[in-house]
Amino acid sequence: MHREYIHPAIPVDYGGVDLETFCVDYPTLADTNNLSVVSFLDYGPVHIVIPGDLEKPGWNELLKNPAFTNRLRSVNIFVASHHGRQNGYCEDVFTYCHPDIILISDKEMVHDTQDHEYAKHAGGILWNESNTDRRYVLTTRCDGHMCITTAARGYMYHV
Repeated sequence: MHREYIHPAIPVDYGGVDLETFCVDYPTLADTNNLSVVSFLDYGPVHIVIPGDLEKPGWNELLKNPAFTNRLRSVNIFVASHHGRQNGYCEDVFTYCHPDIILISDKEMVHDTQDHEYAKHAGGILWNESNTDRRYVLTTRCDGHMCITTAARGYMYHV
């Protein structure tokens, strides 16, 4: 691998999407989940964080980095780490991050560890073209496929 991958990275044009990544350096933490790459994607009014399978020790390590906590402040769509499982939940993240909505990609409920406390951290979005019905968490187990569409005045969610 060293012979093949020692060249400088070629800049990639993501069509207006800005990408910034963070991760915990090995051997600060050594288990695979806590070495997950946390990606911040920005496209117009949409600011998403995708933390992979990061667990609480990984979150706590990254929260020591001011550049990381500064990025969390702009997030309006938070993808729950480790499929929304309890071991991926870190309440301290929400000292910095105040998303409109939390997205959880997971299968049907079969484990107690799938219960989550995310809803209390989201501002909520209007749902079903209603002026009163608000959603705080969307999950693939209940809502299926999700699509986020940008518009001149913001963004919309479709399921």
